[in-house]
Amino acid sequence: MSDRPDLFSLPLCVDMDETLIQTDVLWEGIKQLMLAKPWLLPWFILWLILQRAAAKAWLARAFPIDVATLRYRTDLVTYLTSQKALGRKLYLVSAANERIVKEVADACGLFDEVYGSDAKTNLKGIAKAQAIQQHISRNFVYAGDSFADLLVWREARGAILCGKALMFEKALTIPVEARFP
Repeated sequence: MSDRPDLFSLPLCVDMDETLIQTDVLWEGIKQLMLAKPWLLPWFILWLILQRAAAKAWLARAFPIDVATLRYRTDLVTYLTSQKALGRKLYLVSAANERIVKEVADACGLFDEVYGSDAKTNLKGIAKAQAIQQHISRNFVYAGDSFADLLVWREARGAILCGKALMFEKALTIPVEARFP
């Protein structure tokens, strides 16, 4: 018997920005800020550098995103739908502000639970991996797209690679469950 659990029996944790959706909601909010109140941009950028989580929380409240206008990675959504139908637990775990993450999860109707950044914690990289292990499971599969996700994959048992993350495949020491260009 193998020490490695069957990947398909593990919870599947999915990143949102540039993984589930084909954009980054932080940039979408910044675009709205620039159109509505461009004089606030220098202040916001400084705040983003100094207190990223708090700045993202303010942006999500002040310039809400219409999640119906977001472009979803349809091949991944189809895959997630099939996994959900098989009884697999799905979690949306994102560094985006929790308010937007919940709205996206509600729009999809696929996720068992949702985790996002709040005004104090930016759920990115190792902070995301720790949150997954604390709230979901020590054994999980992670779907992501970015360099920061390498820290999450380091703790995961399997990977789903999306977009530019395909170039990280050789750096991973875990099995790849699926790929979505």
